[in-house]
Amino acid sequence: LMLPKFVWDTRGVGDGTYELRVEASDDPSNPAGQALSSARISEPVVVDNTAPVVGRLSARLDDEKVIVAGQVEDATSRVAEIEYSVNSQDKWHAVGPSDGICDSNVEKFSFDVEDLKPGTYRIAVRATDIYGNVGYGSVSVRIGK
Repeated sequence: LMLPKFVWDTRGVGDGTYELRVEASDDPSNPAGQALSSARISEPVVVDNTAPVVGRLSARLDDEKVIVAGQVEDATSRVAEIEYSVNSQDKWHAVGPSDGICDSNVEKFSFDVEDLKPGTYRIAVRATDIYGNVGYGSVSVRIGK
């Protein structure tokens, strides 16, 4: 027995919590007046298509290291992961939030980047929420003359 499968494309729906009503009827296969139907309302379903925003980014030199600080904010859900890369799109490093755990929709962070030779660097920050939406921010810094 193949059960029908339905896909709900949520890209046209605003972020939020929804309950879905599913109704089934055997009307097409029964004589008039003998059909049965049933309906059920789903558990709440969260729709979150909005990426976290990486903001308030700053970078400052402190002796031979760069201190990067900022904040990640997600409008609907919890921030799950914060990472950074230096002049790369491939090599990412985990960053812990300032309070030690990603457990809210607003997380502040600060991290050090060490062992940079003189030159200009692009430090990118990538944040992911619990639904897999990804947001980016970046800051440039120049070491030496």
